[in-house]
Amino acid sequence: MARTSRYPIELGEADRDELARRAGTPTLAYRDVQRARMILYAAEGLADKEIAVRCDCHPDVVSKWRRRFCEQGIEGLTDKPRAGRPRRFPPQQVADVVAVACELPVKHDRPLGRFSRTELHRLVIEQGVTEASATTIWRWLHDRS
Repeated sequence: MARTSRYPIELGEADRDELARRAGTPTLAYRDVQRARMILYAAEGLADKEIAVRCDCHPDVVSKWRRRFCEQGIEGLTDKPRAGRPRRFPPQQVADVVAVACELPVKHDRPLGRFSRTELHRLVIEQGVTEASATTIWRWLHDRS
């Protein structure tokens, strides 16, 4: 006999409608669709192992989202902030550097066919776009390709 969960799910009309909407939305992130399906299955009374088989995941994953839903409601189905050092440079600064890199060097009075890493670094420093190192700028551009 399957062990019942410590976190039984009972859905109100509004929660059920919202979860059904999420589970049936093809443009929503896959993880959000899966989490909604897990909770809907749990509300039907299925065990974590059966839900895991239906959602093609580990039972521990089902248990985690069931617990978070019981404790926090629908808001508990969103990801928590990740650990780690916050980004040093704002996204707008990265976008500005990428925009400069996409322009032709001739536009900036550079006699080059394309920017070298060093030349691009000099240019963004001269323009006051960022104080990032040449290696950081290269990483930003590499991440975009």
